[in-house]
Amino acid sequence: ELALSQPAKEHTVFVASSRYIAPGLVFTNGRSSETSYAKMKVSVPPVHSPGQIEWPRGAPDIRRHFVTTGANRIGGDADFYGAVNARLRRLPAAQKNVVVFVHGYNNSFQEALYRFVQINHDFNMNSVGVYYAWPSAGKLRGYVSDRDSAYFARDGLRKLLLGLQRTGAKRIYLVGHSLGTWISMEALGQLSDIGRPTLGGKLDGVILLSPDIDPAVFSKQRECMTRLPRRFIVFVAQD
Repeated sequence: ELALSQPAKEHTVFVASSRYIAPGLVFTNGRSSETSYAKMKVSVPPVHSPGQIEWPRGAPDIRRHFVTTGANRIGGDADFYGAVNARLRRLPAAQKNVVVFVHGYNNSFQEALYRFVQINHDFNMNSVGVYYAWPSAGKLRGYVSDRDSAYFARDGLRKLLLGLQRTGAKRIYLVGHSLGTWISMEALGQLSDIGRPTLGGKLDGVILLSPDIDPAVFSKQRECMTRLPRRFIVFVAQD
């Protein structure tokens, strides 16, 4: 009960999404040819355990659960990157970094948003968080649909990374999970095709978490990349 007396910690996440947005700022699993933008605020409860997401089972309680405390749509490219820049300007020089998170297969918008906030919180990243939300079907039997959506979403990620290069970010880190690692590798290959494999040196690291990529396919993707970022890390489980 002592932890409940401590305040919840609020995190701000910028969202770039190729999901279709329904009225009321509802990110659906439909595909959109236009990238949409938003700014979300999520609070992490004082009783949070590292690695966990404290989901509400009934009415959300900010002292015990992850809670979305703010959601605002951002109009377009200029407004989005302007908002990211404004956030960067408020950070000390050593923290003017952007972390881009690309979620995996079978993830709803909310699930991946909370997972990114949990990672940010547990690792105390002290950076600007950007969540790339691609149109996963969000269901266990939706793998084929998710594979198609991954192809659909890779151009949007490339566009996002190029836009972030033009911001005041000192360093950019790309974190992909599951099928999001395939999207990340495809986008990196596209950046190599146009002569920007490391975003002018700003792309300081790539982290692939539990990659859903066939090893032979990964090798071919790697061959298409003219240069790797300085840090390139792959996390896999022993099982």
